[in-house]
Amino acid sequence: MHPQETLFGIIILRPTSQGKQAVSDLFTNFLASFKLDDVVNKVLIVEYNNITIRWDCV
Repeated sequence: MHPQETLFGIIILRPTSQGKQAVSDLFTNFLASFKLDDVVNKVLIVEYNNITIRWDCV
């Protein structure tokens, strides 16, 4: 729906529990372990113990 040059990438967060704190913790841990420049034009599925990178899906 959007031109590829306007989309940085997609990050799907799947926390183990519901709530703002669970999402915040998961995203904070993700940011500590990855540089966003390394995931440009990628689709990432971020879970508590796993990060799946779908290369060039965007």
